[in-house]
Amino acid sequence: MQAFADGLINMIPTQGSVVQSGQAMLDVSVTNAITVYNVACTPVFPIIGQICVNLPI
Repeated sequence: MQAFADGLINMIPTQGSVVQSGQAMLDVSVTNAITVYNVACTPVFPIIGQICVNLPI
């Protein structure tokens, strides 16, 4: 992703700040997705509730 953003900045230097802003938003989105989907849950309703654990990356 970094190389793609750098390539866009090199192709269109006047839009560098727009690309960097978009890159920052994408970085946050990817980090959030990794956090959300890095959890495994087992449904043991209604006795205990849901049990979730973080998985190692």
